[in-house]
Amino acid sequence: MIRLMAMINIVLFTILGLWGPSSGQTVPLCGDASPIQWDMNSESDMAEYRVYTATTAGTINPATQSPTWTVPHVINPATPNLIVYTLNAVIPDGITYFAVAARDTSSNQSGLSNELVCNLQIGPSAPTNLVIGVFAP
Repeated sequence: MIRLMAMINIVLFTILGLWGPSSGQTVPLCGDASPIQWDMNSESDMAEYRVYTATTAGTINPATQSPTWTVPHVINPATPNLIVYTLNAVIPDGITYFAVAARDTSSNQSGLSNELVCNLQIGPSAPTNLVIGVFAP
């Protein structure tokens, strides 16, 4: 079973249920340069990991949805026991839930990791204080 963890700079997210909208705490911000990471599977026939997303907690279902990202099982000497993937802008801004499944070379897929939540902010912030009028120089 793989475990999912996310980092924003040095700050670690906690898993859903300990930190999230239902607990009354603020959901951490994440963006398109935010890496997510999880422990690498040790099976010799690992092929890839599938990252799933949803906008509602507990609704990720690999049987009915395609993965948002597919990440190859590649050992990085800098992080030999971890898979690190940087988010990209293929999902809309807002509260986003993530879970990961491992897939082997025979197309067998594991169950899902724990769910992680963050407030995804990929685009720039909207301008504020827009006014109409005549302004003195």
